[in-house]
Amino acid sequence: MNRNALLAIILLGSLLATAQAQATASSAAFQDPAESVKFYNKGITQRDAGELRAAAESFKKAIEINPNWPLAHLDLGVIYARLNDFPAAIKTFTKAIELDPNFAEAHSNLGSVYFMTGANDDAIKSLQEALRLKPDLGPARRTLAAVYERVGRKEEAATLLKSERTPNDARHYYMRGLDDVRFGNTEEALGALRKAVELDANFSEAHALIAEICMRQERYAEAIPAFERVLALKAEDDATLYNLGFVYWKANRFEDSAETLQRAIKIKPDNAQLYELLSHVYIRSEKYKAAKEALNTLLQLRPDDASAYQRLAGVHFMLKQPDEGVAAMREVIRLRPRDAEAYKTLGYQLMSLGRNNEAEEVLRQSLALNPEDKDVRNTLKSATDRQAVTPELAKLQNKVRSNPRDAEAWGQLADALYDAGRHEDAIAAFREAIRLKPDDAGLHFHLGLAFSEILRTEEAAEAYKETLRLKPGDITGLLNLGMAYLKLRRYEDAIEPLKAVIKLKPDTPTVQRYLGDAYWELDRLEEAAGMYRRSLKIKPDQAETRFRLGVIYLKQGNRAAASEQHRELIKLEPDLAQKLADRFR
Repeated sequence: MNRNALLAIILLGSLLATAQAQATASSAAFQDPAESVKFYNKGITQRDAGELRAAAESFKKAIEINPNWPLAHLDLGVIYARLNDFPAAIKTFTKAIELDPNFAEAHSNLGSVYFMTGANDDAIKSLQEALRLKPDLGPARRTLAAVYERVGRKEEAATLLKSERTPNDARHYYMRGLDDVRFGNTEEALGALRKAVELDANFSEAHALIAEICMRQERYAEAIPAFERVLALKAEDDATLYNLGFVYWKANRFEDSAETLQRAIKIKPDNAQLYELLSHVYIRSEKYKAAKEALNTLLQLRPDDASAYQRLAGVHFMLKQPDEGVAAMREVIRLRPRDAEAYKTLGYQLMSLGRNNEAEEVLRQSLALNPEDKDVRNTLKSATDRQAVTPELAKLQNKVRSNPRDAEAWGQLADALYDAGRHEDAIAAFREAIRLKPDDAGLHFHLGLAFSEILRTEEAAEAYKETLRLKPGDITGLLNLGMAYLKLRRYEDAIEPLKAVIKLKPDTPTVQRYLGDAYWELDRLEEAAGMYRRSLKIKPDQAETRFRLGVIYLKQGNRAAASEQHRELIKLEPDLAQKLADRFR
């Protein structure tokens, strides 16, 4: 059973007992009008403020003065349960029952604790007695249903819950929602919780549970207003702001996410988790300077966070700070000296900078840790081969120095520099060749490739556009332009070049999938589904494409077609199949 649900049941038991016990308190006051009630009331105040250990001490003092007061024993037992001291809770609830055998709430709370500790038979006995004494005691009814569910008496559990009265009370529906969550009935839980907030618009706990359920179900559009309502009803806290920032991020509302997380940071500036999520938000929104600042703060709080260093390396490269990026990746390797992927990533980065000697050394370390990695083996060979180009580079450099107006020589030098992984130098050489020969489509295309290698995607797109101006219909230019637009999230712009590629070469499943992805991002689901079906007809083993097609079918209400994609996914990638199954629920 969900621990939070159980605590809510126990707490509700204490509230019922407290409401009942005003007369009991008066009786105790007659015995000791000064001290016993004073300590009891102090314990209630401390409990409500979350000061549980202090509350326990106050209740103990009340009991020392008046050891025969069942209510004080009951509330002390509730505190022990909240502190997870279950043996003490059992002993205290048992004492309350010894003092008052007809105290239904004490029987109910004792049964709840037995349930939490797995003592099912004892739980059933206590809860049945609670309901014998007070048939309308909702917490006892719901917890007994949970015990029956656990031990396989499912029909009795269902009968108990169905027979419960449904008063027009918000807390009743809140507790019912907790029960539905426990039994895995998500939609029923949301229905009950929404009824609770309909009856009491200021019921912050119900709004919070709605938000959490929707967040876990990846229903971010529904989670957002629930979290916003929680924050409107109570003082802001960093945990709720974090969750709201998270769902904003998942809903691609990056500015709202960043603003919310900054509010959380003002409340708790040493919460590393806030900076971690904020860095992801800034990276997704391509605010790399802000991401760098967030990551640097995160690393002050968690100096051994290898994942943060890895993200920081990527940010440095996006900011064209390659030396800082290499330094950050070396920190990753310091923290994860047995991580073959870290060496691999650093090796690729060094190759992109033309630092082939260093790349070769790092890639050899990666291969030593993972000898089966064919990509590293091939890249290592490339790094070694690139160093052999150096004499040829010297020859070509001499050639352009002796004839600086030779566009062909500049183009050859640019190609050699590109092959050596010296992309910045290659870009400069391609630009000089284009200055001398501006109508050469091939030079513009290769300039675009060089820009792409160092993630200068906007400039790459411009180079590909110029290629197509000079050579309309060039299929490689069209494909690379479409892919550049996808990387830039310019999905509308990506559609036409990708459609043109498919028109020129219809049997291209990868390009059809890319076009489907563009439609997907634009929420043009029918067109996305059409492209995904065409792609899968040619290449059926694309798991991610099947997953997205299944999601589209679910959104369209076609569960049978979605089930077919789920069956195929089970064979291809079980994790994605499970993710799609979760969408069914």
